[in-house]
Amino acid sequence: MKRRTFVKLSLLSPLFLKTACIQQKGGRIHRYLNADSRRFEMLEVSGSYYDIGYSSGKTFSKNIRSIVKSRQDWIQSLLAVTDSKSGRKYSEALLSESRKHFPHIVEEIEGIADGCGYSFDFLWMMSIQSELNAYQKENPGCSTIYYRDTKHNWLAHNEDGDTSYSGKMYILKAHPPSGVSYITLVYPGIIEGLGPSFNSYGMVETTNFIGCNKPEVGVPRYLLGRAILESKNMEEALQIATFQPRAFPWHHNLGSCQTREYVSIETLPDGTVDIRRPSGVYIHTNHTTGETTKNYKHQDLDYANTSSITRYNVLTKKKENTTQPIVNSREILNWLSSREGKPYSPCRIPEGNITGETLGTALFDLNNATMRLYKGFPAKALPNNYYTDYKF
Repeated sequence: MKRRTFVKLSLLSPLFLKTACIQQKGGRIHRYLNADSRRFEMLEVSGSYYDIGYSSGKTFSKNIRSIVKSRQDWIQSLLAVTDSKSGRKYSEALLSESRKHFPHIVEEIEGIADGCGYSFDFLWMMSIQSELNAYQKENPGCSTIYYRDTKHNWLAHNEDGDTSYSGKMYILKAHPPSGVSYITLVYPGIIEGLGPSFNSYGMVETTNFIGCNKPEVGVPRYLLGRAILESKNMEEALQIATFQPRAFPWHHNLGSCQTREYVSIETLPDGTVDIRRPSGVYIHTNHTTGETTKNYKHQDLDYANTSSITRYNVLTKKKENTTQPIVNSREILNWLSSREGKPYSPCRIPEGNITGETLGTALFDLNNATMRLYKGFPAKALPNNYYTDYKF
């Protein structure tokens, strides 16, 4: 869609209106819960991939419209790329790879588009925003701490994003045709698998953005994150995380409550991977640190050397000043609530022209197969117990 057309339509309506009427359809709605101080808005749904997408898009269309309305400059930057001949060709190449390897996820995006009333082209553009090199308009972050000793096995994660998503994030509990149900924190307008997630086979996933100045033709990162949500074991999750061809680098935190293992995996578009199974305290933010990946030549070093390194150093200092073993997960969560190094602190709060914000904090107990989600930035959520526990 041309930028000029977008501006015209956005003045008439918050939606990219479709020319044809949308039929009433969707999956079976098991329950819907409104948000409150402790809980994100939540939908539980089952059905085909299209039906799950449709129900999600329809239920949370107001959230998606709100993001589009508040992020016009960002939308324009994405449209500027897709309007160009090279950008359009690249988008089509990514879609071709995705239809070839993960057609059910493309089907789900089609459902989201129909459910919320946007065109598929628009929702696809949102799904490949990183690959379109528009991520510089984002404020990606995410800080992760893993801790394991003979008694404890915790994965803690701050989910950072643009402040426009504050109060708009939602929980989707889905029961797809594969039989692998999952619970995930969702960015409105973006396919699931980006936020902290947990499935009925005890598989856990959180992710850390890795900046990239040269994306490739392959499956976009968001689709790979979504595919992992239906993995039944660590082997399946690793196969998807290392899938080739891939378009963009990423860092996956993968956990299995079945085997009580955690795997840190950095993946690059050229097929290079770094896989670690650490114990004790392990920290990861948004730059590559593995022996095979740390010298990634297409990494966005401007971002890595400011936001990511600052948070990494703050958390590393806390690790070095802490006597182990850690007997209470609250201590790790307190690290993630730190404002040291602001505005690029582990707990991100908008400050000046830095609009990144910690939208929620997840704590997974891999020994007991539970996920706790704290709502909002942890400096406020933790002391006020703004959290909800989830368990299959």
